[in-house]
Amino acid sequence: MRPDVRRVDAILVIDASTSMTERTPAGRTKIDAAIAAAHAFLDALRVDPSDQAAMASRPAYAYRAPEAEGLADIYAQIAVDIPCPADAFWGGR
Repeated sequence: MRPDVRRVDAILVIDASTSMTERTPAGRTKIDAAIAAAHAFLDALRVDPSDQAAMASRPAYAYRAPEAEGLADIYAQIAVDIPCPADAFWGGR
């Protein structure tokens, strides 16, 4: 890893509730704006091969894994606390 690059683990959670079908002042849907912002965030990262990024969409509620440290621990804690199909996450699990 280059010294000017820091390793990053990131999870982007996109609100997929029905309110996200509403239009923004610019005319596009809120979900389209959120997806564009997620792409801009990921494109702005100085990607190191060891970086990990994931995206999750949970329309019903938000969740915080209080005892988790790092992406693998967060996935493990979510799997215990909120059982869901393995394909519910993009990225590693």
